[in-house]
Amino acid sequence: IRCNYEYNDTGFTGIGVNPVDGRVGAPFVKASQNTYDEWLDVTAGEIYYLYINNYNTNFDDEPESFMLTFTGSSVDENQDTALDCTLRDQFLGFDIVACEGDPDIVLSALNSPVGPNIANIIWELDADDDGTYETVLATGAGQTELTVSSPNSGRYRVTIESTFGNTITDDILITFYGTPELDEVRIIDDLVNSDQTDPYNIEIVPVGDGNYEYAINGGEFQDDPFFYDVPPGTNTVIINDKNGCGTTEPIEFLVVGYPKFFTPNGDNFHDLWNVEGIEELTNPVVYIFDRYGKLLKQLDVNTGWDGTFNGRDMPSSDYWFRLDYDRDDEGVIVATQVRRHFSLLR
Repeated sequence: IRCNYEYNDTGFTGIGVNPVDGRVGAPFVKASQNTYDEWLDVTAGEIYYLYINNYNTNFDDEPESFMLTFTGSSVDENQDTALDCTLRDQFLGFDIVACEGDPDIVLSALNSPVGPNIANIIWELDADDDGTYETVLATGAGQTELTVSSPNSGRYRVTIESTFGNTITDDILITFYGTPELDEVRIIDDLVNSDQTDPYNIEIVPVGDGNYEYAINGGEFQDDPFFYDVPPGTNTVIINDKNGCGTTEPIEFLVVGYPKFFTPNGDNFHDLWNVEGIEELTNPVVYIFDRYGKLLKQLDVNTGWDGTFNGRDMPSSDYWFRLDYDRDDEGVIVATQVRRHFSLLR
């Protein structure tokens, strides 16, 4: 249902349903002028106009609201569970969200309440949707249609001067979205970005604005770009445009962290220990110590500790490690150390 208002100078309060062109004095489909029993059997694809006059007071200022209940194909008199309908000229239709590369969108001025009775038309564009219509796109009585092509997003406004002397306007926001792109995975908390050891938290930052949802490591999509308790090491993220404009391929990202324990028992599960994700660091080296500070192993990106020292199995206990790497601090290379502990379980 599209609710409009136009000039109505009759001296009563009533609803008029008019499928013609909305002119004052045009015949209503139903003759009754009573506020609560006006109804109309509607046909799919046809435009109808509802008019309400509040006892000699026309709606000349800001759009106002009234309540209607829609039952089947008629306007019901029961107002208890009513729909809210805003009185305004919306003949261009609702705002449109489309994808880049979609077919052209054609806007028509002929859907306005004045129909074909047009003296002049002005089409304008507010590209930034900031309230300033900086571009006049077309003028003239013959400019009844405007074609909008991808990717020209913005708010489009039409001003129509009718042959009856009145002027009406409407606007519509058209937004084209492209396939989503990843700007960055912002590491909020991990081994080198936070003093805490667990959990590791991230934020997915897409390029530009959009109606996106996110998933990591093959999990469920969520609207929130923040993910908590992300495992250390290599992870994947997928960004999906909820408007149907595309989905990224899985994109890998690294979280620097370490397992809190490992079990070197030869079953190929958790048999080696290392700090994960350090391949993104500069000159990383990991040193492992026992509880007394004795150096047991030096690791790099490609090696892990198997829980032995000089060929002997080390006992179940807590062990300490130190991660050394070079950090770029606004162009200055700073030698950095991180110290934590983990458990060996047998």
